[in-house]
Amino acid sequence: MRNSITRWIRAGGFVLLTGVLPLAAKEAEMDFELTRIDSGIASVSPYWGYNAPKLVFDGDHFYTLGRWGRQQDTARGIVYRSTEDGWETFLEWEGLHHQPGMVLLDSRRRLVLIHARRDAGPRILHQRLRGDPRGFAPIALPDGLDRAGYIGAAMDGDRLVLGYIGRPGSYSFQVAWVDLDSGSWSGPFVLAREQRSKEPWTTWLYPLIVPDGEGFHLVVSNNAYNSPYYNRINYLYVPYGDPASAVTEVVADANPIEQNLAFAQAIRRAADGALLVSATRRAGDGRIRLIVYRRDPDLRRWKAVFTGSAGIAAIFEHPRERGRMWMSRTAGNALRLYRGEDSGRSWSAVVLNGFGGYGLRDTFFLYGISPASGSLIPDEPCAVFSSGTLPEIGLWFIRFRTSDRHPR
Repeated sequence: MRNSITRWIRAGGFVLLTGVLPLAAKEAEMDFELTRIDSGIASVSPYWGYNAPKLVFDGDHFYTLGRWGRQQDTARGIVYRSTEDGWETFLEWEGLHHQPGMVLLDSRRRLVLIHARRDAGPRILHQRLRGDPRGFAPIALPDGLDRAGYIGAAMDGDRLVLGYIGRPGSYSFQVAWVDLDSGSWSGPFVLAREQRSKEPWTTWLYPLIVPDGEGFHLVVSNNAYNSPYYNRINYLYVPYGDPASAVTEVVADANPIEQNLAFAQAIRRAADGALLVSATRRAGDGRIRLIVYRRDPDLRRWKAVFTGSAGIAAIFEHPRERGRMWMSRTAGNALRLYRGEDSGRSWSAVVLNGFGGYGLRDTFFLYGISPASGSLIPDEPCAVFSSGTLPEIGLWFIRFRTSDRHPR
């Protein structure tokens, strides 16, 4: 499924932007900071996973991670830390299996590392002393969490929330959360049992999670067949006190029999409570598009507010200027940036300086920085992304100079 969905999105080509504001006639080019984190040989992109947290900021340093090696089950992980001159290896992380890891921060800005293990529960490591690469301790797993794949994760203070497929049934979707200080778990709770007796199947994958103190917002994509055809994007609000009460809303759907597609990439909760989800969509005309769906916090309805060329996108909101938004996305050998207005109801393209001198190739799997990971949020949008063609992959960091103290 992974390789197929990658081909679907890469094949999007040129699509006219509809519902996107035109560029201002004399708008100046915006600067950006682009640095290579590392490069190497990999069996899958180290950033494969779609919105499973890959970038955090603790106020002093950015952290991200890589996954290297030709074999699926013997990969080596590295946690990278930003420096004044670039990036350094902070921690070597052995034993990564097929799916890459994730990095989050607790309320005291200590790292939390997670990765899936084949036919086993996830490995969760919690940093005991901020800044210390040696001070990680494993978090014990509860009964019933003996298998977890396609993991999504988020932080709610010191509560770590997981969404994943696991038992009962290898593709039944479950959620669980743990207080990192006490080690006390709630769950697992089954939200959707695997259903493969008739088509379309029920197989919820690639969970996107945003907590809010009382529960969490959850978006999942349903894989309808043994194929790349994701037919539906589902949304649920899951309260901690009564997870069984969660009611499914349909964000978008498609007819997989006609090889159409509806697949969620990333989620952002705006300061006013609106939810924005970037998604890949293929409809009846055969074109692959990037769509942004917005859920109005008052009407509780989803609406498409952006349509553009295919790519992987992440939405950023300024931490203190409510409603000031930006969206970055992959675009072949470059990236694109859009400015959001009116709490993400409208978007306009931004002119960027050229990417030609950096040698980017086939940009993909982009992750923006998000408060759902426990990260502090800088004043300017930033992201990590991969570039290249397997097995040779490069990892990159970008920061867009959108603030008034930098050229616009």
